[in-house]
Amino acid sequence: MRTQRSEAPGAPGFHGLLGEAVLAVWCDIDPEHDAEFNDWYTHQHLPERVGVPGFLRGRRWAVPTGAEYKKGGQYFTLYEVETLQTLVSAPYMERLNAPTDWTKRTVPWFRNSNRTVCKITASQGQGIGGYAATVEFGPSEHAAEALRSWITASAMPKVLEHHELVGIHLCEADESVTRAKDQTAEGAVAGTRGPLARWFLLVEAIDGQGLEAACNELCGAAGLTAHGATKDISVNRYRLLVSLSE
Repeated sequence: MRTQRSEAPGAPGFHGLLGEAVLAVWCDIDPEHDAEFNDWYTHQHLPERVGVPGFLRGRRWAVPTGAEYKKGGQYFTLYEVETLQTLVSAPYMERLNAPTDWTKRTVPWFRNSNRTVCKITASQGQGIGGYAATVEFGPSEHAAEALRSWITASAMPKVLEHHELVGIHLCEADESVTRAKDQTAEGAVAGTRGPLARWFLLVEAIDGQGLEAACNELCGAAGLTAHGATKDISVNRYRLLVSLSE
């Protein structure tokens, strides 16, 4: 299915997520390493990744202080890239095989990490929000086409009727491209890992109240499971830390 884009009135050519694919990373960090982890990610790792050809934008989120989160969901990072091939390209593989000393010290601290490469199936809305949620799920057997159709044609436009919402994006995992990192030097020193994502929705809002309303709508009785999603839906809510463009 081709990536869908929605244009905002008065903004010709506007689209939501950049490129055709994303690299999504969820992880937990032990408290004793939290400060250095954030220093490394914000000031070295994020700029380094966005400097790779084909990387268009990198964003980092964290669960708000004191809020509950699902295992493996304390932090979330999203890299928007030109195509899936960007994430198996020579420049990116070269970077994965030559991690900095700081990266080699920091990456083993990742706990319950979920690093998944996804194609962008649909992207609707305008701008980026200070609040976001990831809704991770999968289609039931033989339900993928119907579920995808309902999400893109009905659920996404309906969620954007909430005035606090600025974007909603559907991403579907590509396991073969995801696994390409496993054989690299950086992949070899990674910390503990959880399962890959299957599909996920990134929902963006200008406030937490609007975000909660959207999540309740998507995960309620008339939401994803009623249209073919499995029942093991995982939701994490975030505040934006930093956004860095190409």
